[in-house]
Amino acid sequence: MTNGVRRRKRSTPLDGLYSTEPDFSACVSRNHEALCRLVWQSMQEHGHDWDGFTWAEPLPQPEWAARAGVSVSTLRRLQKKPPLQFATRGFKGDKVALLRVGAPDPDAARKAEEKHVANIMAKTFRTVMTKIESAGLPEAERAQVVARWKVLPREDYGRIRGMMEDWRGMPQAEVFHHAVTNWPEFMDRVKADLDVAWHLRQAGVVVGLAEALEGSHELMTAYLLRDADLLQYQRVAKRVKVKDPRTGITRIERKAGLPGRTHNWWTWRKPHLSLLRRYAHVALRMYLENRGLPDAA
Repeated sequence: MTNGVRRRKRSTPLDGLYSTEPDFSACVSRNHEALCRLVWQSMQEHGHDWDGFTWAEPLPQPEWAARAGVSVSTLRRLQKKPPLQFATRGFKGDKVALLRVGAPDPDAARKAEEKHVANIMAKTFRTVMTKIESAGLPEAERAQVVARWKVLPREDYGRIRGMMEDWRGMPQAEVFHHAVTNWPEFMDRVKADLDVAWHLRQAGVVVGLAEALEGSHELMTAYLLRDADLLQYQRVAKRVKVKDPRTGITRIERKAGLPGRTHNWWTWRKPHLSLLRRYAHVALRMYLENRGLPDAA
């Protein structure tokens, strides 16, 4: 209790570390025991909740090594020995080490496999984007494109993990590769879905979740866009006056346009993960149909 305010006791999912001090008898050396105690103390005072566990304060490995009075190489060796558990993650723009004292994560193998698949998908996207954006460029500019796509932006990596959830039980890396390497076909399918959603909206048909899950991918798109302003996606043929600068003759032409928009988003020739994330169900259906496989539903 501090200043008359009762503080809630922190706890971890597996160990209940904060009621009693852990048994450090399994430590293999004095340095290992000192590091374990340092981590355990940090878990109590600066606990960091992530991935279902409470960890010590997220710090770069050199800072952890300095606090423990060991070299970085020694820290990397000690953090692999029980009862220490470790992980790495991005935190506030830096790569940090996460340490905790406790039992290993029973889902560690599954999470490692998911991370491996996500990394494969990220590499696929970086390769495709590098190839598209560097095509026809001089060598110097091509090198700049390669450098720009050396690391995937964090928000795009998050979208990839989200798509993996949508494609759980399917060959996720293959579905993703098929979509980003056949982007024009994917965009055509999205446009067709949007046209269906537009006509359903015009007819006053309301698509519920049950119909979306049991029906076609067009119905799923209509459900996802149930609260959206579909006019912003609808291609509208406009009559515009075009004057020939040489003859001075004005003629009427019909051009496709988007009300309230300055560009036609469906003409994008390179993959956009934000769009693919929203219409992940369209990418899955495209993959299944092109492979001649039965629908996942």
